[in-house]
This record gives sequence, C-alpha cells and structure tokens, in this order.
Amino acid sequence: MIYVAIPVMNEPQAVAFVKNLCRQIVLPKGVFVCVNQPSAFWKDSSKRHIAETNIKVLAELQELCSSLPFTLEILDYCSVGMDERHVGVGWARKLALDAINDIASPKDVMVWMDADTVYPDNYLEEVAKVFSENSNVAGLTNPYYHSLDGFDNAQQITALRYEIYMRAYLINLYRSNNPYCFTAIGSGVASTVKAYRKIGGITPVKSGEDFYFIQKLCKTGFVSAYSDVLCYPSIRASDRVFFGTGPSIIKGLLGDWKSYPIYPFELFREVEDIYKSFDRMWDRTDDGVAVLDVSTIEKFKSNSKTKEQFIKFCTEKFDALRTLQYLKSRHIQDDITDEENLGELLEWCGYNGDISDLKNVRQTLFEKEMLLRRTYICSLTNFREEI
Repeated sequence: MIYVAIPVMNEPQAVAFVKNLCRQIVLPKGVFVCVNQPSAFWKDSSKRHIAETNIKVLAELQELCSSLPFTLEILDYCSVGMDERHVGVGWARKLALDAINDIASPKDVMVWMDADTVYPDNYLEEVAKVFSENSNVAGLTNPYYHSLDGFDNAQQITALRYEIYMRAYLINLYRSNNPYCFTAIGSGVASTVKAYRKIGGITPVKSGEDFYFIQKLCKTGFVSAYSDVLCYPSIRASDRVFFGTGPSIIKGLLGDWKSYPIYPFELFREVEDIYKSFDRMWDRTDDGVAVLDVSTIEKFKSNSKTKEQFIKFCTEKFDALRTLQYLKSRHIQDDITDEENLGELLEWCGYNGDISDLKNVRQTLFEKEMLLRRTYICSLTNFREEI
C-alpha cells in the first residue's frame, strides 16, 4: 500500500492538490497533511497572514475528508503553531511520516509530495512499481524536471542555472563511480516503511532533511534513482530553508552563484581516488589520512573482521556530505571558471551547441543524467546491506 506525506505552509493550492490525488491511477491508502507554521507567526504582524491562510486551508481540508476515495489525515500544527525548537519543513515532513509509520506495515511505501509540485496521474503507479519489482529497494530519489511555466524570464534563467548545477554535480558523481549518486529533491523521495524504521526515521533539520534521509538510506540499503515518470517541482523563490531551490532562486536573481558552482571534474577524480585508497589503508594506515584521521582508521580496523567490512566503514564515514565538503574546500584553490567546467562536461556529453542556451544545455544534461540513472541503478552496492 502507498501512503503520502505532505507538509503545507501558506499554500492555498494544497486543497486542490489533495483533490487531484483522486486522479492517480493507483490511489494512496492514506494521505497525511501537516499544516504548520511557527507559533510566533501569530504574534508577528508581518507573518500573521501565513497563519491565517493555514487556518483556512485546514478548514477546507477537513471538509474534504468524507468525500475522498482514500483516508485523509490532517495534522494541525497551525492553530497554535510549532515551538521554536521544532519548526521548518523537516519537522513537518517528520510529523507526517511518523504518523504514517505508526499505522503502516513494513512493506508499505511512504511517498513524499509537495503541494507546489506537479505530478502526472501515473506517478504513484510508477513509484509503486519501483518497489514491487525489486524487493531490495529501500528508497527512491525520483527523476525531476523543474517547471518554468508562469515565471518571468529572469526567474526562468535562474532556475535553469540552478538545475544545471544540480545535474552537473550528479553526472560527475556517476562519471567518477561515487557510491552516493543521488539528487535529493524532497518532492521526489519515497521509501519503504521498513527502511524508514531501520534508519530511525527522518532527521528533522531545518534544511536538507531529504539529503540526510537519502544519505542514511544509502548506508543501509539500495536506493533507486530511476522510475519511468518525472515530478515537476516549483521554482518559486523562498527563504524558508537555508539551501535548496527556493534560496538558490533568491541568490541567483542577485547574481550570487558562489554556493552553486560547477565543480571541475578533476576534483571528482580526487574523491574517487580517496575511495580507492580505503582498500590500501587496510594494510597501510598512512594512506588516506587526509580525510580520515589515524585514530578513526585504527578504530575501524579493530572493529572489522574483513577488509570488505573495513572499506564499508570508511565509505560510510566519507559520505555524500563529506564529498561535498571536500569539493568545496578544494574548489577554493581553483581558478577555472564555471563556464569552462560546464564546457568540459558538455563536451563529454556530446553537446556542440551554444553554452549560453540554457534550455538546450539543461535538456542535454537531463538526457545524459537519465541514461546514467538507468544504466547505473544497480552499481556500487557492495558496501550496502540488504534491507
């Protein structure tokens, strides 16, 4: 069975979104909507309108309950609001997912959705297939394609630049055989209930809860990166989180891309060499000390019965986050421009067009990424345990 979790804040379209779920070819068993905002919004004159919108959405959702072909559970975290220690989309997702976890069976699938994302009518059907056709799949990072409809030219260009950054990053992970090849788009995540329980659920950080969730899944099971259907996230500017699509649009409109560079492929090769060094470190502790200190290496050795187990420990330590941190630290020393790095990647992809034609650049990277997602879906799983 499929359960859907939706965090909602200041989104009047959430009511229509829930209604539209009735058009899914495969209907969910239950839909859990967490309507939320910080309690402080009620006392903040500049934010009170958000709390008032939430109350209206809450009432309209409650009116829907008896007319839907699936169970609609509404979590009210707006009437009073959430305290300062438990705010943000990470907590809202966690509350909805934990509510599903309380009533679902281990083999059931939890699908993350957002009310500002467009999903085709066969979305849940195709997501369900990913899990039903391979019992070893613990999670899914579904392919995506940002919708540009309804936005002005400046915002479209900014969104394309951000998406190109994300696709360039993932493609280069694939090119360098990285064990953490995934893109974390919260509106395109899914997992089994069993996998959710095994990793202790979602970590409710204020930003990047999807990233940390998928990273944990990668360490304990197989995460698929492909289905035959796309989701279409919104590109609206937003400062509700510290990083991701919303903040990138705000920064991009100001011409600030320091947080979203196109990294040179040589740095991804360096990361690949780090992973390869773990094999040598079993015999020589001084290999790879730059990313793992000696005490950590010795600890892993003492806790490992085999070289394979040692390599697994090292690979889990030097994870997706540490890869990104390494790239950021090394990129500071690099004078090559984003355009040059993108040009190298596009040449590898066989693109001969104008690099400033962002729509064609995005399409080229999208097609190459989809090919890689399909081709490498079952690769680099030697250090993962079956769930």
